Amino acid sequence: MRYIAVVCLSLAVAACSASSTASPFEYGPSDVPLRYEVATTGDIVAQTPMGEMASETTSDALVVMEIGDRTESGWPVTAMYERLVVSAQGAMGGGSVNAEGVLGKNYSGVLNQSGLIEITESPEISGRVAANLDPGALLTELLVPMPPEGAGGADTWPVSSTTVSDAAVELISVFEGTARIAGDTVWNGVAATVIVADGVLELEGTGAPTGSPAAMDMLLSGESRRVYVWDSVRRVMLASEFTSNAEGSIAVQGMDISMPASFVTRQTVQIIR
Repeated sequence: MRYIAVVCLSLAVAACSASSTASPFEYGPSDVPLRYEVATTGDIVAQTPMGEMASETTSDALVVMEIGDRTESGWPVTAMYERLVVSAQGAMGGGSVNAEGVLGKNYSGVLNQSGLIEITESPEISGRVAANLDPGALLTELLVPMPPEGAGGADTWPVSSTTVSDAAVELISVFEGTARIAGDTVWNGVAATVIVADGVLELEGTGAPTGSPAAMDMLLSGESRRVYVWDSVRRVMLASEFTSNAEGSIAVQGMDISMPASFVTRQTVQIIR
């Protein structure tokens, strides 16, 4: 169950530095490092010939991110993990993986207006961490999809992303939806704007999850909602919540077995000051 992955999208923009005339819906260079707590839960249930089998995977991370001045290709980004732990329990067994070998090591990439980060440099990982995690992938869809070219007057705009995870299970995740500015709010005393993206999430996975006796093919789809809290003064994301509920089937490779399955995911992100 890999639900985080590396994204590679391109953006051609004119060179532009932060200024007092910058759009409130455009990223700006971070004045201080941004520290985000990220909590993710994924629950998968399969109806097997032996009955219902369920597994839950949770992750707990603390990410430190810095965004630089805009260039022709986007905003340069560096990030590192101060904490990263993944735990699993259920039909495939239980246990946790503490990715200590990743902590304190830099990831580099380029952020575009769509809120997606193309990872260009990352540390090598191996062993149980590589089998269970894709730490760089968590970073790629962490931020807010902005209106095209920072056009703050846009009522709605399309959001599209394709991610590919590289772990024991290779997972292709495709999100197609529409984002909108949903109104104003106050988050921990800060005036902010709420941006909501609704759409359809499709998941196609191949591989053998940790503890599985055989490789499997998974194809699921369902509705997904992503809610973001945006500080238009500092031009940084304050918080977000991602939810999806997908259904489909899991097939065991080499056997004529196809099992109905469902996958529910929830992720919360909040900035730590």
